Amino acid sequence: LNIQKEIMTDIGSTTTADGDLTKWAGQGVMLLNRVLTVTAGESGSHSKLGWQEITEKIVAHCANLGAVGLLWGSSARELAHLFKEDCLVEGVHPSPLSAHRGFLGSKPFSRVNQLLENKGKTVIIW
Repeated sequence: LNIQKEIMTDIGSTTTADGDLTKWAGQGVMLLNRVLTVTAGESGSHSKLGWQEITEKIVAHCANLGAVGLLWGSSARELAHLFKEDCLVEGVHPSPLSAHRGFLGSKPFSRVNQLLENKGKTVIIW
């Protein structure tokens, strides 16, 4: 819901009003958590299983290909060093617990599109 709110205030788009983000995937957007599994109802329960090493390698590969990184939250921002400065947007996680501490109003979608435009790449239709 916070992502939808921010998209609306940032770029005026309602393309995610139904919550379906597959349109993003079709444009090359990859959504990836640092830890890929969890025991139901136990946040962080699988954080010691080695997922961070795997996801770091995935992100490093994407960064090496020139991808623009949009890193939300402290865990994701640990990977900022993998991206060139002109390929990186960092911000607060959009979860209800932290969205009002900097996510809402941060304009991440227009910032990503600006970086893509600067590189002569196709912008995302968020």
